[in-house]
Amino acid sequence: MNIYRNKENNKLYYIEHLILDIRYLNHNANAGIYAYPYKWNSATLVFKSKNKELCEKYVQDNFEVVSKY
Repeated sequence: MNIYRNKENNKLYYIEHLILDIRYLNHNANAGIYAYPYKWNSATLVFKSKNKELCEKYVQDNFEVVSKY
């Protein structure tokens, strides 16, 4: 798990890339990037897209890596 800093609000997040949405089985409509707050309370940032390149671009444009595990 990597920890990222949001470039807009400077808060820390850990990011999950949901590739295959098995739970809902609705043609993968919830696939995308989910950024969860790291050690603080707030809403989850969600970027829904089935395109892997768009998801990677979203992370590169909006976050920077702070710590790698």
